[in-house]
Amino acid sequence: MTTNHPISIRILSLFTIIILLFGLVGCNSNVNNGQNGGESTNNEVNNTTPPENNENSVNAPSYQWWEESSTLFTCDDENGTRNLHVFVANTTDGISIAFSCSGDGYDWSMFTTHNTEVEYLEKNGEKLYSYTGSIYDVYEDGKVVASGIEPSDNINVIYNATTKTITVTSLLELMNGESPYPVMCSGTYSPS
Repeated sequence: MTTNHPISIRILSLFTIIILLFGLVGCNSNVNNGQNGGESTNNEVNNTTPPENNENSVNAPSYQWWEESSTLFTCDDENGTRNLHVFVANTTDGISIAFSCSGDGYDWSMFTTHNTEVEYLEKNGEKLYSYTGSIYDVYEDGKVVASGIEPSDNINVIYNATTKTITVTSLLELMNGESPYPVMCSGTYSPS
């Protein structure tokens, strides 16, 4: 008779999640390092800011994608319908962006960042703008029960300029399969 070992399963799940996150975020190394004779393929990832002198390209930190897309996005999946709000403000430090998730009568502010802290990626012909935020509060049943020095969660928000969608990934939600927050935030959101 075999028994399950919850600790082993959790450790295995954690390693699987870490591998998946690296796959989502991408690698900071230069993929085109001359091994393919300098030819570019659709499977390569270019992790650079596009040059400003090309009229068809944009400077990633100054590119204001929300102006061509939306500041309100909706996700409708097995976890229900919820909205992602993008709040943009001009500050003395530049453009501040806040991401907030709402659903089932709850509104949850995920994190705030600056447009200069964007990571620009080109993958499979798609232009991706990635923002990462850390959560320091510990939640139980949607309520804050503690706050710490070390992050309790990392959230990644990726805007796909090709499909004009936003993908949100919470490490805690990936690990637990459910949300500790007032509302589930992980998912793919389309402009409303």
